Amino acid sequence: MHVSVNKDDRAYVLDLLRLVSRRVREIDQEVTTIGTALAQNRITPQMAIEWSECVAPGCIDAVHLSLIESPEIVPSEAVA
Repeated sequence: MHVSVNKDDRAYVLDLLRLVSRRVREIDQEVTTIGTALAQNRITPQMAIEWSECVAPGCIDAVHLSLIESPEIVPSEAVA
């Protein structure tokens, strides 16, 4: 889905961007929580993937595919 706006919708689009920015920060925090839970053996790797998929649909697959397509990137190097 794409949002259609006209050239006079600058204020609306700015509001949308602010909300997107807030949501991205929330996703980052939750993904960090998932990683912590996995590192502490509180959840399984499969649970981490499923939880991540709920929080950020499609992101795990996108990152996984990019790592497969660019094998010179080691996963630990991909996280900065």
